[in-house]
Amino acid sequence: MSGKNGRKSGKPVLELRPFTEEQAREMCTWHYPGLYAQYDCPDWDTVCRQGWAVACEQERAKQFRSICEDGCFIGFLRIRPDGCIGVGLAPAFCGGGRGAAVMALAKAWAAGRPLWLAVRPFNQRAIRCYARAGFRTTGRYRAKTPGGLVEMLRMEWP
Repeated sequence: MSGKNGRKSGKPVLELRPFTEEQAREMCTWHYPGLYAQYDCPDWDTVCRQGWAVACEQERAKQFRSICEDGCFIGFLRIRPDGCIGVGLAPAFCGGGRGAAVMALAKAWAAGRPLWLAVRPFNQRAIRCYARAGFRTTGRYRAKTPGGLVEMLRMEWP
C-alpha cells in the first residue's frame, strides 16, 4: 500500500541522478554536529584549488551521482575506479533510516563489481549500516585526511 508521496510503508523513495556542480557546491556547505564534523568539506574554492575529483566535471560525471529522495537532492554517492565507495547525506537526512536504500543503490550502480569503503571506527551508525548491507570488515589502516592521519576500517562487499 502506498502512503504519502507514493512511498510504500513510509520508506524513502531514493534514486540516483547525475551529480551537478550546483549540488557539489551545496555539499561544501554541509556542517555536521559533534564528531561528525570530521566529514565537513572545505568551501568550494578550496575544493577546486586542491583539485578534488568532485570539482572536475569529467570526474564528477564518471564517479559521482546525486542521491535524490522524491526528486530532491539529499546526498551523493561516489564509486572510484578501484571500487572504493563514498557516501554523504546532507546533515538533516543522516540517521533517518535511508542507509539500506542508499547501499542498495550503490550495489546496483556497481553492477556486481566488488566494492570497498573506509569508515572511521567511531562511526558506529555507518558501520552497522554497512554490515547490514553485507560489507565485512577486512582490516584497519591509517589514512591521510584534511584533518591529519586517522584510523580507518576497511569494509568490503561481497
